Amino acid sequence: MTSEKEEWRPRRQHRRHVYYKVQIYDDTSLTWLDHKNAFDLLDDAKKFIGEQDGKKARIMVVDGRKRYPVSE
Repeated sequence: MTSEKEEWRPRRQHRRHVYYKVQIYDDTSLTWLDHKNAFDLLDDAKKFIGEQDGKKARIMVVDGRKRYPVSE
């Protein structure tokens, strides 16, 4: 058993796969907002951006707790 002073923590971290989120720029609030859908493939995210009507959009890579834009 653990002592009362030690906090219980899991021995391993849950690892998720890498996925992609599309962010669309909101001119009113001047911020990037996540779109509802997540994509497993980069090509699917690019196709979704192509279907948007001239809106400014970007793709974010989500890898666990890390998020960063796709560099092109």
